[in-house]
Amino acid sequence: MSQLPDGVSLMEDPTTPAERQRKWLGEPVLRYASPTPLIGAILPRFERRPFALETRMLTPQAALWPTPLFGENPYYDTVVRLPTDEREDPMPVGIVSKRYRLVQHREVLDTILHALRGADIDPEMTTSEVEITCSGSRMLMHVLLPQKYEFDPGDRHPMGLRLECFNSVDGSTRFQVLMGWYRFVCSNGMVVGTTQLRFRYVHNYSLSLDDIPRVLASGLALIAQDREACRHWLQTPIDESRLVAWVDGPVRDRWGVLAAARAYHIARSGHDAVFLDRFEKALPHSKSMANGAPVPGVVAPARNAFSLSQVISWLVQDRRELQERTDRLLEIPDLLNELIGGKSADASRSQE
Repeated sequence: MSQLPDGVSLMEDPTTPAERQRKWLGEPVLRYASPTPLIGAILPRFERRPFALETRMLTPQAALWPTPLFGENPYYDTVVRLPTDEREDPMPVGIVSKRYRLVQHREVLDTILHALRGADIDPEMTTSEVEITCSGSRMLMHVLLPQKYEFDPGDRHPMGLRLECFNSVDGSTRFQVLMGWYRFVCSNGMVVGTTQLRFRYVHNYSLSLDDIPRVLASGLALIAQDREACRHWLQTPIDESRLVAWVDGPVRDRWGVLAAARAYHIARSGHDAVFLDRFEKALPHSKSMANGAPVPGVVAPARNAFSLSQVISWLVQDRRELQERTDRLLEIPDLLNELIGGKSADASRSQE
């Protein structure tokens, strides 16, 4: 797309080195932002076509045969991205089973707009960011709800409520919808403790988009509990011994030694870590590290559970691989509960 529609902006720095570019299952990701009703202008459309060879692939004369296709596979279809202008050709993006339900990205957007109106939220008052692979096959849409849903947990840095929807047209990732909080000062996303809402579905003919309005309505009903959970974290002191046990234990077990070491260094210094020896044999808290770039929004030394939630949220946001970032995002509530000695978020729901 050579020229962006009015109101839509590309949130990418063209000078970003390849190793720092965001990717989704290895494919580069583009990020767009706009008022939610306008974001559909950059969403491509797709269609199913037979998974077969064309006769013109044999010889030029074969193109004159009456049957243009041969060897059609009875079990699979090809998903093809349709051109957006006359300069483009259709482009295949994946192969799916005959039972696969192709859900257009714009169908997801239309359902979101309908859900917002059903919750008495004017879509014009919301903004969206879309992370979409270069082929268009995978999409993550973040919808930031209006300012009235923001709150300050007590550190003078407001958090906004977001609805997030994942979709793919090639079967590479499941349809997923969840709600979480977005901290403006550091662009961190976070799913909070007891009110984690998540649904995941296989793309088959039983897939319904009805869970988008259900998750939105449930999330709005549980805002007060989320706010209370954040305030509880803010009022929960964490001493040095508990911090060390946490990074050397649960954080290392889930995310590895280097991520745990970074978490400890950020919590103590407010700066990201530069490893003096990445292969040093040491527990995360005792690795040799120097100060890197300051981490926005982190109060150091971190003395409460909420401050540590922001530390690990930063680590999640910093992941370049989108699928890994999302998986780790959903682990934040359990990690925080392990830190403060609580139970896992038993109110979270997952349907596959």
